[in-house]
Amino acid sequence: MRFLFLIQGEGRGHLTQALSFAGILRSEGHQLCGVVVGKSPRRSLPEFFVKKIGIEVTAVESPNFETDGIEKQILLGKTIYTNLFKLSAFWRSLQHLHQVVKERKPNVILNFYEPLGGLYSLFFRPKAAFWTIG
Repeated sequence: MRFLFLIQGEGRGHLTQALSFAGILRSEGHQLCGVVVGKSPRRSLPEFFVKKIGIEVTAVESPNFETDGIEKQILLGKTIYTNLFKLSAFWRSLQHLHQVVKERKPNVILNFYEPLGGLYSLFFRPKAAFWTIG
């Protein structure tokens, strides 16, 4: 089977889950045909992930949390307000994701908690099975 990963890139936990799962898939004879990561302006994609995933990574603009000055508390109101002004960028990200899906033709899209994943499934109704890991 051909898998496409859609990964929330805000933290590092989802990235390491994806690395582990990619290894399991490959050991079972499956193919990882694409990786799309929601990027955050606060953090860059770690080099260890790019090297170890073993396939080109596509980064897209994705909704992110807004936090207080010391990044300890999520500010829900500010998060909603800030992301509302980025809706056109998120729509472009969804369209880009759709192009990747059309080109790579996965059997399964595996979403590692990327918020765009649910929106993509809702608006684009991919033919591939859509799985989510939180």
